[in-house]
Amino acid sequence: MLALAALLALGCLPGLWRLRSDNTPHVFFRGASGEAAEYARFRQAFGGDEALRLVLRGGDVLGSPAALRFLGEVERAAAALPGVHAVAGLSDFAPEWPPRDPSAFRVQALADPLWKNLGVVADGGHSISILLSLEPLSAEQQTDLLRRAEGLISKPPAGLQSEVVGMPALNRALDEASHEVEWKYFPLLVLAAAVLLFLTFRSLSGVLLPMVFVGLAEIELLGPMGYLGVRLNMVLAVLAPLVLVIALATAVYVHVRFHSALAEGLEGSAAVRAAFIAKRRPLVWTSVTTLVGFGALLLSDIGPVRALGFWCVVATLEMLLTIFLVYPALLTVCPTIAGRGVGLEGSFQRLGRVSARWAIRHRRAVIVVTATAALTGLLGFPRLRVEGNALEYLPRDHPVRVAIERLERAGVGSSAVELVLDRGPQGGLEFTSAEGLTNLAFLSALLRDESGAIGVVGLGEVVDAALRHSGVPGAALGGGAARAQALTRMKNDPRGRKAVERFLSRDANSTRLTLFVRAVGLEELTPVLDRAQALAREQFPGAQIVTTGEFPLLLDMQRGLMRTLAGTLGLALVAVAAVFVHLLRSWRYTPLAVVTSLVPVVVVIGGMGWAGIPLDIATVMIASIVLGLAGDDTIHTVDRFRVLAPQLGRAEAVAGALEANAPAYVVTALIRLAGFGVCAMAGFVPIQRFGSLSALAIALAALTDLIVVAALLGRDDPAREAQGL
Repeated sequence: MLALAALLALGCLPGLWRLRSDNTPHVFFRGASGEAAEYARFRQAFGGDEALRLVLRGGDVLGSPAALRFLGEVERAAAALPGVHAVAGLSDFAPEWPPRDPSAFRVQALADPLWKNLGVVADGGHSISILLSLEPLSAEQQTDLLRRAEGLISKPPAGLQSEVVGMPALNRALDEASHEVEWKYFPLLVLAAAVLLFLTFRSLSGVLLPMVFVGLAEIELLGPMGYLGVRLNMVLAVLAPLVLVIALATAVYVHVRFHSALAEGLEGSAAVRAAFIAKRRPLVWTSVTTLVGFGALLLSDIGPVRALGFWCVVATLEMLLTIFLVYPALLTVCPTIAGRGVGLEGSFQRLGRVSARWAIRHRRAVIVVTATAALTGLLGFPRLRVEGNALEYLPRDHPVRVAIERLERAGVGSSAVELVLDRGPQGGLEFTSAEGLTNLAFLSALLRDESGAIGVVGLGEVVDAALRHSGVPGAALGGGAARAQALTRMKNDPRGRKAVERFLSRDANSTRLTLFVRAVGLEELTPVLDRAQALAREQFPGAQIVTTGEFPLLLDMQRGLMRTLAGTLGLALVAVAAVFVHLLRSWRYTPLAVVTSLVPVVVVIGGMGWAGIPLDIATVMIASIVLGLAGDDTIHTVDRFRVLAPQLGRAEAVAGALEANAPAYVVTALIRLAGFGVCAMAGFVPIQRFGSLSALAIALAALTDLIVVAALLGRDDPAREAQGL
């Protein structure tokens, strides 16, 4: 059996090097939503809305010949980068570069509405950006493009600073944060777990055997994921710590009982057999509750959350097989080095008995405090809110967040929303007609003035810019006929045709207007989108109008968070209750077991409402995950309690159950705290919240198992004990 396990691990090991990260926005879209389908149609018609800004700031860029020369060189080089569809910059319509008369060019640049709407010129000329429109790119292609773009502006003229701003930069920051969890903090977790095991068991095997089990669990999960091409992201970054926590807790439960068997005088395989006879039933049912907790995440329509639930279910099933097939072989082969020194194990056993007796003596106070905490938590549920601003996912001093906020203060929108107009089956006003182009230009002006957008660019702006720079007398006035003629000329010119295709579909039945907006939340953005659609309907009554784009689809993900919380918590609660009913076969004990598992979740989630901590893509998973894990210790306690109660009475049975299981409870609680603590150190704020709040819930669950369970199950009343009550 050990040889087969070793061969399987060796076969899976190369898959670890195939694992890659992908935090592109499409990963987080709600796959089943109608908004995702609209975005797919938009990409098919217009090629996408991905963009990157190369920013030069700090001095009077427009007044510096060296800066203007540098900008021209960067624009030409950027146009040749792989994955760049088009470049919008100051030199686009200039007859010569650098301009002979910088002063006159400065006046022209600051007055040009297209450059202002595109965000090319901002802050009175002290911030200049080159806007790169990108083709649809993979995560690796985006990373390569970002590296090349940063190289282009890495050596700006003296006195100026340069930076790259856009979704690819954000994606890279998220990738780095996920790798930080994997390569920096996860090894610390392994070290902390090893120290805890040694302090508990005071033996080499007490450290090595559980860690071997953990290693098998990690390799046999992550290796196949690498072979299958699964991409990690900021949600799946918690997978490795979660697997370690679950695997180590499973091994510790067995190892504690194995040590007890050795202390009772059993040897070798007899001690192994005794450990598994005592723990096989709780191990199966704790695996079931864990499966239920993670399986509830499969209800989510948010891809990364659903993926985490799926792979945790797979990991739990693998661990269940391994604990019964491989771990007995490990214990049997290594009995001679299985030290008999109990280390902290004896102290934890005494802690279990003392806490049980204290809880029974103060039974009413414990129940009152627990009920008050649970009620307070429930009252916090209506106060829960969803994280609105995506920038809040990054620390305040993160360079990506700082760069975006700086641009917004300069009057440049960091995010874009696409307003798509389609003539519809009835065939409304033609967008390429003189009237259609005039209405588009007027609609853009209305959107800038009334909708809250920082800048708006559409076919009307592109045509008007061509008119202004055409040299035709009076063309800048932009009459309808002049616009139509300018559009015809642009279609006949390769460069102009490329610009038109970004805003007009090939059949000319659809057009887009890009609204540059601030990085705000769904509550702030929704009125802007509603107003934009209303204004578009006024100008094009017969058109079908939708808003789409990467940014609004990322915000659309938030719509599913409350539903995910309610659905996963509800399913997990019902399923865990069903497990307890089947396991305990008692309507008396089942509610008690469910309550003790639910209290930590209610207190933490409700506490988020009271503290103003929002739900996000990571914290929405706390309820189902913690509920699945918190029930494990309760199952072990109640299973032992049912065996002892007929012989010893309820009070002594609870004390005996906690005495036997407290070492496993404390060690697994500390391991879980360390595991979630690793997540709390991540550079991505939702994962930080997930880690810290989950750790708090686990700490509350440990206290509940040591105190509340004893208070609920135990009764220090000999008269009632004699009556079997």
